[in-house]
Amino acid sequence: MSTFGKGIRHVVASAWRRTQPKVVRLPTGNSVKIFEQKPPAWARWALALVAVDIMVSTSAVDIVWNTWGTPAPPSDDDPRPTNPENGDEVVPPKMVLRPAWQRASTGVLFFISGFAVAGFVLAARSRLVNSLTYVRGPRPQIFLQTPNHHPNYGLQFALKDCSLIPGNSEQMVLDTRTQGRWVLNVRGAILNGRPGPMEKERARSKLISTWKSIQGSTTPFTRRKTVS
Repeated sequence: MSTFGKGIRHVVASAWRRTQPKVVRLPTGNSVKIFEQKPPAWARWALALVAVDIMVSTSAVDIVWNTWGTPAPPSDDDPRPTNPENGDEVVPPKMVLRPAWQRASTGVLFFISGFAVAGFVLAARSRLVNSLTYVRGPRPQIFLQTPNHHPNYGLQFALKDCSLIPGNSEQMVLDTRTQGRWVLNVRGAILNGRPGPMEKERARSKLISTWKSIQGSTTPFTRRKTVS
């Protein structure tokens, strides 16, 4: 779940704020795949994770509403407690449901939390790049695929609108200007049809040089100044 780090978190809001661009078919001919990466396990199993999350959340709501109680105040009609050391039966205290507002508010909290987690997983998955294909022509294009897309289908952007910017130590971020940002996991990615480096710094450097080879723009890396 390392991809839920700094590089993935700052693009999730973009996935919700912006309208998803139209899905198109990959143009045939005169194109080259410059980046390819296998989705991490959490992205491949995202739908199953969401299903389990919703099941757990709804079960928690049901349990809270129907069974969350507190011991009832003692009354004269209650059976007298007995001593288990003498072989007598122990009578458990009576339970009464908590006030409806407590059960409802707690249930709503479980419900909202569960759906927030599901939304986060799906939003992060929709912004994770499986592959980038460079489409040559008078107006060069970038064809992008995520785990949400079927083979040969994805999103297309003008190369001039795309910029590669730093993410965290193992990620780069593709900024498409008008349609938000997408995350690229660089370690072990296939670049121009060849396996890339596993070492994260070399992998980022190789991806940047591959991107620049198609005249793609980049945002310079900046180093924080240290105070002596």
